Formats: sequence, structure tokens, C-alpha cells
Amino acid sequence: MKFAHLLLAITIVSFSLSACQTQGSLSVENAWARPGSAGSNSAVYFRIDNPTNREDTLIGASSAAASQVEIHLSMMGADETMAMHPQESVTVPSRSQVTFEPGGLHMMLVNLQGDLVEGEEIELTLRFREAGEMTLQVPVEQR
Repeated sequence: MKFAHLLLAITIVSFSLSACQTQGSLSVENAWARPGSAGSNSAVYFRIDNPTNREDTLIGASSAAASQVEIHLSMMGADETMAMHPQESVTVPSRSQVTFEPGGLHMMLVNLQGDLVEGEEIELTLRFREAGEMTLQVPVEQR
């Protein structure tokens, strides 16, 4: 009988602890950058996974590969042409994903400092309000 009570207590404590845990931390997956020529622009794409119980916000980025890195959203305009709109930030809801992809959200690399050649990598640092900085090695790919 004592064993059954002990087993029940362990089970209750286990369920209580699992309900309070944060599910890891932010991660960035499948990052890639488009090739580009020095002086022109390019873009970086990726997916942010937020398994935590708290939303976070992407508030900026930097890279030695470009003079500036800006968050942009491509949208179809009323005249049926695509237009890019700078974004101050992007919210990453708790237990969710946000995808940066062609035709949608992306990190714009403005004024490339050198050629981005397929097969090479660039370093990109993302800044999150809660998670802080996250530095990625981003392969340059033609997709």
C-alpha cells in the first residue's frame, strides 16, 4: 500500500513539474541567403521556432556582409505588383513558428559589401527582445 501512495505522489509531482516547464528556447532553422553582387541588395530567409510559453519579438539584425539589414514584408499591391514594406519588428507568438520566405517576410541585406557567392556563408546576427542576440552562419544558395 505504501508503494502505491509513493507511486501516486511521484506521478502527481511529475505532472505538476511538466505543466510549469518552459519548452526550450527560440531556434532558427533552414536559413539561406540569395546570391548577390557587391553594392546591390540580397535577402535572407529562415524559420523561427518558439516552443516557449512566452512570445518574443525580432527587433533587428546586423551582418558584416551588408551596410544595413532590414526586416521587410513583400505584399501584392492593389495594382497587382509586389512591393516591399519595412517592418520595425516581427512578433513570434508562443508555441508557434514564423517563416521568412520569398514573397513574404525576409531580412533585406542592403548595399552588399562584397559578392555573395553560392556555396559560401555569411554571418547574420538576429536581435530578439527577450532571447537577446542569436548569430547564424547562413549559406548562400540559389533556390
